[in-house]
Amino acid sequence: MQFKEEKKTRKNSAKPDSYSMGKENTNHHSYMLNSHQVSNKIDNDIVAEQQQTILQMRETIEILELKIKKLESLVKIKDSKIMSLTNKVQSSGMA
Repeated sequence: MQFKEEKKTRKNSAKPDSYSMGKENTNHHSYMLNSHQVSNKIDNDIVAEQQQTILQMRETIEILELKIKKLESLVKIKDSKIMSLTNKVQSSGMA
């Protein structure tokens, strides 16, 4: 009889009560949520930073494209002046 009582005691003590089991799961679950939330926040911060970098790079590209157009127009003006001066030199017989 004593042996049967010991079995019952061990059997009952081996089972976690539902409150503590639920609490452990809840803590683990909230840790997972917090970890997930932190991960999402970090991901969102990285995405925002990358979007800002992309925006700055696009602005830089626009500025560089305007500078290229300006330089191309200056080259055309220079070519035109060189051509005009070459024609004057040739027509005056100096060349």
